[in-house]
Amino acid sequence: MSWILVRLGLRPIAFEMPKDEYLLCLNVYFTKGDLTPLIDLTLGCYRD
Repeated sequence: MSWILVRLGLRPIAFEMPKDEYLLCLNVYFTKGDLTPLIDLTLGCYRD
């Protein structure tokens, strides 16, 4: 995820999230270019 953030001009961040969900979200981004699932997962982990 840090690579995506840096590529978007943002600073990398580090926090834990469920690996399987994270990989699914990355797959959606790389296949469809849609960051929405990754953003939702990230915000959900941040709120917890």
